Amino acid sequence: MKIVYCFYSFLKNINVNFEEINNFLSFRIYLFLALILNSFSWFLVYLIKSHINHNLVILHYNIDFGFDLIGEVNQLYFFPILSLILILVNLFLVLFFSFLGTRIFLFHLFGMISSVVNFFFLFYLVLIYLINFS
Repeated sequence: MKIVYCFYSFLKNINVNFEEINNFLSFRIYLFLALILNSFSWFLVYLIKSHINHNLVILHYNIDFGFDLIGEVNQLYFFPILSLILILVNLFLVLFFSFLGTRIFLFHLFGMISSVVNFFFLFYLVLIYLINFS
């Protein structure tokens, strides 16, 4: 019976913390921006995959050596999946650490990390698109 009570109180605390996070406008903006960038990444991977006639794609270009990493098209799914996992981990960390006194700092930190990393993954996918189709 005590285990059920502990589990119920844990879920109640998470619900209270999630409501508090949802009331914080900056974190909602960060989360929305990260999810929009992630959806653009998924769309760009779909676009690359639909335009490729063969299974190989250039994944990295170096000015000194030229094409130095060629792989399968399915390897492009790594970036949107990794960024989605990062969004979920940061959301979990904010929920977990929201009982600390430095709540606002953590909201900004984890939200900004999610947004910036998603932006760089999207930028990398745009470069892959330009390398392969220009």
